Amino acid sequence: MRLLEVMRHLCPSEFHADVCALSGLPGRLDDDVRACGGAVIPLKLNASFPRRFIRLLRKQRYDVVHSHVLHTSGAILFLAAAAGAPVRIAHLRAMDDGHTSTWRRRMQRNLMLHFIDRYATHIAACGEGAMNAIWRPGWQSDARCQIVYNSVDPTRFEVPPDSSRVRESLGLSRGSHVFLHVGNEVAEKNHRRLLAIFAEIAKTDASSRLVLVGAGTDNPQGISGRAIADLSLRDKVVSLGVRDDVPQLLKASDALLLPSRREGLPGIVLEACVVGIPVVATDLPGVREIASRLALVRCLPLSTPDCEWAATALAMPEEARRIGLRAKAADAFRASVFHIDRAVEAHRRLWNGMKERSVSRCF
Repeated sequence: MRLLEVMRHLCPSEFHADVCALSGLPGRLDDDVRACGGAVIPLKLNASFPRRFIRLLRKQRYDVVHSHVLHTSGAILFLAAAAGAPVRIAHLRAMDDGHTSTWRRRMQRNLMLHFIDRYATHIAACGEGAMNAIWRPGWQSDARCQIVYNSVDPTRFEVPPDSSRVRESLGLSRGSHVFLHVGNEVAEKNHRRLLAIFAEIAKTDASSRLVLVGAGTDNPQGISGRAIADLSLRDKVVSLGVRDDVPQLLKASDALLLPSRREGLPGIVLEACVVGIPVVATDLPGVREIASRLALVRCLPLSTPDCEWAATALAMPEEARRIGLRAKAADAFRASVFHIDRAVEAHRRLWNGMKERSVSRCF
């Protein structure tokens, strides 16, 4: 999503960007890439990948290989160097890879970091937290390293604020507090804890409602579905699954809840800040970086009891109204490091590392 927003703002006469899908499968964003003038090239990451990848790079003669796959970027950039790609970028977008640190996994990570160190011409990270977590101390003195904050294009959120219609379509009353969570049902998003926190909210304010958006959240047998049943929340939670109207849902909500176990620099928190709804999220480095620059992003450790999460969340809508958060949000976001213009300029600088042709080819 973040890469697509950058692609939409880069001049096609300056850059042509293709996307390699390492799953080898089609995805729901493929048409968006093509609409930006790029191709989606499925190459499954298997035993034949190195040969096929090098052959592709040599055939297409890409000026830039920009890898977003954390530690695996080491292998990608090693192959890119072998194929002669002059600009090779490792982009760190997470705090860790989510795998248990077995001795085999640690050896693999160390090897991949060695390859990044040797073969990357540039090392970017979505925030200082990600850079500190993945790369070596003192990275500020490495000329290859830079922070390229995840960004949001505010124009996507210039939709009519028809909160009443959205709430009515979801069966939500006009006067209830609506809490929103956006995230696929994966372990790091911590849906069971989210539902436990909302159960405490509902004990204090019975009219409150929770809206869940993301793949798997509408499965009655999934983590969320079972937690909703266990906590007797069926009439208080609206589970929507995958949606393409997140801007409208944000504008119809009073606060965002995000008790994630790990995040890089969470895009949904940035999107909430664009709209001007307050956020209660886990105290993680990426969230703290947003909270230090934009108003009403509250950070709580996961060790904080559910009742304290609930009390903080319930206080946020009134605090947002008191300071006029929604009215100020657009100007505050426009001036921040998270605006799309900052990311576009950062990518332009990165991708212009090689400029022998009239149009740089990026991959």
